[in-house]
Formats: sequence, structure tokens, C-alpha cells
Amino acid sequence: MYTVLIADDERIVIDSLNYIINKNFGNEFEIISARSGREALLIAQSKKIDIAFIDISMPGINGIQAIERMKETDPDIIFVILTAFDKFDFAKTALQLGVAQYLLKPIKREQIIEIVSEMRKRVAKRNKSRIEELEIFERLEKANLMLETELVESVISPPAKPNELDKRMSILGVSAIRGFLLLIEFDEPFLSRNGMSIARSDVAGGEYYCVREQIKAVGDCLVGALSDGRLAAIRLLADDCGNELIFPDAEAIKKRLAEHAKAFVKIGASNYINGIDKAAEAYTSAVLALRFATAKTPVVCYDEIKHRRAEEGKMLDRCGINQPIQQTIAYINRHYERKLTLNLLADMVGISPNYFSKLFKEEAGVSFIEYLTQVRMAKAKALLAEKKKSIKEISIETGYRDSAYFTRSFKKFTGVVPTDYISSD
Repeated sequence: MYTVLIADDERIVIDSLNYIINKNFGNEFEIISARSGREALLIAQSKKIDIAFIDISMPGINGIQAIERMKETDPDIIFVILTAFDKFDFAKTALQLGVAQYLLKPIKREQIIEIVSEMRKRVAKRNKSRIEELEIFERLEKANLMLETELVESVISPPAKPNELDKRMSILGVSAIRGFLLLIEFDEPFLSRNGMSIARSDVAGGEYYCVREQIKAVGDCLVGALSDGRLAAIRLLADDCGNELIFPDAEAIKKRLAEHAKAFVKIGASNYINGIDKAAEAYTSAVLALRFATAKTPVVCYDEIKHRRAEEGKMLDRCGINQPIQQTIAYINRHYERKLTLNLLADMVGISPNYFSKLFKEEAGVSFIEYLTQVRMAKAKALLAEKKKSIKEISIETGYRDSAYFTRSFKKFTGVVPTDYISSD
């Protein structure tokens, strides 16, 4: 539906135009009338007008003055001037204002039908162009968003091809990675309200855009995907500010997310970094800092707890383990009965889940979940061979809380159910 404004101090003109438009165009147009320039201005301020028929010689604010002011607030209105005077000065001013038609009273019915038909086409064409422009803009926004999340993932999960990083940074207008990294962990109620979970969340949800907006409101940031209840963001700084802005900015983000997104978060913050090659290390620092974040102390900076990292490193060294995947494999071999997830183990070794998954497969030759299943099934077969424990007990001891699920997993892995495995032994 299109909206038409008829502004004329003569009621008979308003009624005539109203009748002609309604009779020939049915319900295509919503018609609003005004008896003065001032009334026309008030209507235009509260209503989106597509086409306006304006009488030049209204009392008070005349038609030309009304058009000038309406153009300031909405340059898209298509104006048709109505006048009983064939004056050159009026016509000249009307043309300067971009008026579409200049009609002399009395106006013929055929003129109105022709003009309304033409103006309707112009408005429809303009609206179509607007929709197409909006769709293009939305596609570009989505492309930029994906590009930004991929850039964040690339810089925190090396190795990435330098030319690919440079290309992404160039498109996003990022000249350098200088600032600090924040790892933001969202509370379960926020994720549940928005159809997510700690185990599954994504970059495309509507609430993600609100989260992204609040983070960027604090300052120039690259915001990563919201995945598994966490999000990495790189706060970009123009100058070398050291660690001065880290805590204030992290606190500001925490407050904005609580106020505007109703999300209560914990944040681990790295130290200041200067250079894209330092981003992966910054992520590791943020992961470690986040481990020490609590409800009472939701924002923790790496600088506050870096001595604890040194202690953890010494402990691992004493175990003869100093590589991330070696640490993980050793941990799985010892604690296969526990609830182990890729994210949990990635956190333990201080690298991003995606990079951890890639490294694990490269070094172990199988995926994390495949390796965990192999270890659990080897132990299950050994326990079944002993014939001392029930299926339920064995399922619990090998990390499966549900014995039915254990049975299905065992059959998928070995080709037989546990009871048949015992019988065949």
C-alpha cells in the first residue's frame, strides 16, 4: 500500500482527489488530508509519505515552504504541486525543488489518473531498488561477519597462510593486530534462552548480533564466532597502550553484555600484544586466565596469574610431557573414564578447539573422539574378558554413564554386543 498526502485549504479539492484515487485505484492507496502547510508538516513527521499533492497558496506556511521543509526530513517524497495560478516564478521554484508535476486548477480527472499511475510506478521502482540494495548490504554484512570470525580463528589457530591473513585483514580494513585478546564465556541461562547450549552454539543466531554489537561498542574489535558457549575477541588499539586498557575494557564489555544482552559472562584477558604472530600465544594466555575467573571475580587478566602458569609448566615437565598432544594423549590414557570433551582438553593445553582438533589428528593419526573411543573400547574388552563385572559396571568404568549407549558403541566398534563378546571369548 502507498500513502498519499493531499494538502489543500479547499475541502472540495481534497474530496475530489480522494474520490478519483479511490475509485480508480481501490485500496492501493492510503489517503491522508491536510488543510494547511503546518498540518501537512506535522503529518509528514509522523507518517511515511510516498506521494504528496500540495496546494501552493495555503494560508500560513505555503506549499513551497512546506515542500522545502518536508524535503529536509524525507527527500524521497514525490511532490505534485496544485495551483490556480500559472505563474512562472512558482514553476521555476517547483522545478528547483525537484517537484514531479505542476498542475493547474481545475484539474481534470484523466490528469489525476495518469499522474497517480506514473507516480505509483516510480515509487514501486524505487522501493524495489531499495529492497535489492538492502539485500546486497545484508549479504555483504554476512560475508564480512564470516570473514571476521574466520580471521579471528586463523590468527589464534596457526599455522595460517600469511597472504590469506593479509587479504582478510585488507578487506576488513585492519592494518595490524595490536591490542589484547579476550576469551568470553557465557552463562548457561543465556545460551538456553537463545536455543544454544554449552555443547552447541553458533555464529548465525540473532542474539549473536546483539553480543557482537555490545563488544564493538567498547572499541574497535575483531569478534570471533560464538562456539561452545565461548567467544574470542581481539581488541584493536591504534597505539601501544601496554596493559592499561585491558581490565577497564574487559569490565566495560562484561557490563554491556549484562545490561543489553542479559548475558552474564566470565572473561579471561591476555596481555598486550603487538603483531599477528603473537595472537595464538595471547589466546593461550586468555584460556589460562579464564580458568581462574569466578562469579565473584568474573574478569581475570593473564598478568595477574602468569606465575601459576609457570608452576603448571614445571609440573608437566616433571611428568616428561611438554607437547600439547602428548599431554592430551597421556591424560586420556589415564582418565578415559571421565567426561572428556574436545573443548575441555583444548583448554587444558591452552590452544583453540579447532587448532587442537587439527593438531591431534596430525599427530595421533585419528580424530580426538576416535582415539578416546579406541582407548575406552580396549579397556572394555579387557574387563569383559575377565568376566568379573557386570555390563553396567564396565560401561561406567570406561566413561559411559548409559549402559545402553555403551552397548551400541561397543557393537559399532567391534561388530558384536558385549554379551556376545563374552560368550565368544
